[in-house]
Amino acid sequence: MNSTGPSAVRPWRWGALGLWVVWALQQPSLAGAQPASAVLEGARTGTPALLALVLKSDSLLLSADDLAEELSRELGVVVLPQAVLGARRSTGVITVSWRRSRAELAVSYDDPGRGVVSRVVRAPADAAGTRSLAVTLAGNLARDQVAELLEAPATAPGPSPRAGVTPPPAPALSAPVLVSGPIPTMRPILRTSPYRGPGSESPTPAREWSPITLSLFHPLATNGDQHEAGTWLHLNLLYGRVGELRGFELGGWNVVEGSARGVQLAMLVNHTGGDVQGMQATFGVNHAGAAVDGLQVGTVNVAQGPMSGVQVGLVNIAEQRVRGLQLGLINLADDMQGLPLGLVNVSRTGRVAAVLWASTASVANLGVKFINGDTYSILGAAMVIEHPPRFDGTGVQHFAGPGLTIGRRLLDAGAVTASSDLGVGFLSFAPGCCARLSDLWREYQVVPRWRVLLELERRGGLSPFVGGGIAVKVHRAFGNTDSTEAVPEAFAGLAL
Repeated sequence: MNSTGPSAVRPWRWGALGLWVVWALQQPSLAGAQPASAVLEGARTGTPALLALVLKSDSLLLSADDLAEELSRELGVVVLPQAVLGARRSTGVITVSWRRSRAELAVSYDDPGRGVVSRVVRAPADAAGTRSLAVTLAGNLARDQVAELLEAPATAPGPSPRAGVTPPPAPALSAPVLVSGPIPTMRPILRTSPYRGPGSESPTPAREWSPITLSLFHPLATNGDQHEAGTWLHLNLLYGRVGELRGFELGGWNVVEGSARGVQLAMLVNHTGGDVQGMQATFGVNHAGAAVDGLQVGTVNVAQGPMSGVQVGLVNIAEQRVRGLQLGLINLADDMQGLPLGLVNVSRTGRVAAVLWASTASVANLGVKFINGDTYSILGAAMVIEHPPRFDGTGVQHFAGPGLTIGRRLLDAGAVTASSDLGVGFLSFAPGCCARLSDLWREYQVVPRWRVLLELERRGGLSPFVGGGIAVKVHRAFGNTDSTEAVPEAFAGLAL
């Protein structure tokens, strides 16, 4: 057989053709990608394209570095989070705003030479779906911005690749611009894996996991050099720190950098950087960096994301929407859609009003009314004048003291509303300015009451209201129950 014949040369030709195909597929002009206008402008000026990503979200479930990596693959250019970009100048800005509490996703693309375009759509419930939708929207917006540039004659000169002429690679669209894999600079040292919500059968595989983590005072712990690792059981004596929790945590000061699903018990502090699904209980502070779905019990409870469940403490704070119960002395929320039970209940979507009224059971009443949606509470004070003879033979008795009322609006007919509430007052005998302090506890009344009222609401002005109900007076003197009496009550007043 002749080794120099055409049959021996043919494999070399096929090998050369294969190398040319591999090289051609790496070129943007042959791979079918439609780069953003920043890429085209970079090709004309010789400056590589670099897009900045700005992520605004009320949840930590959406990671900026993961989103930037997928955008890089979608657009065929380097996309870096604003925090990673630093002092480097970008040729365009992609802004992704995810309001998980409102199921809203807004994506905008800002090209200095072309202006800003944006889209606002309903967001999926999960972070993975939201990330995929954000990448698709950003890609479409970037390509829409450059439709004219892609069709411009400036991009057409030169022989067509299909004519058999191999085009030389464009300088600005060479390897530094293309993204064929993960970008190392987009990966922070500490990375919180996303919480996938109920139904997840296994933790996020991107994070290292340890079944049991023990700690004295971190980093004196079994995970001293791997604090970002997740765990199922975490026990610490003074201070412990893990990356993610899927189980039980007990210690003095508990810190979970990511999300927690299970139970956290601490003497002083429970802190999570992400979502909480389960329970946080402590004698001190509970803090969740994102949404809470469950129970928080502590002196101070804080949820930075939407709260769905119960908060019990002296001070309860929910920085976003609340669906559930807040029970404490002070309850603060952005949007109260549940029931706040406390002395002070304030929300951004609610309002505060002063109320004055008189009734057949108490001659004078004043208070502060905290209104949150259909629920309200009144922190007030009352004074009662009675004429039966007291133990020293005088004919007039004065009682005064604080009271708390909690109610709900039952009917809203425009300007007229109907409500019902339950309240209790503690009224102590007021003997005079020169009496001893101990005399205030020698005789007092506990007065629970139930009321129904009609109110003519006038925003920005005086709102009159009238109503009736039943009050029960439990009279105690010298430590003994002197009398218990249920009396009908009629009242009228003004809300300011």
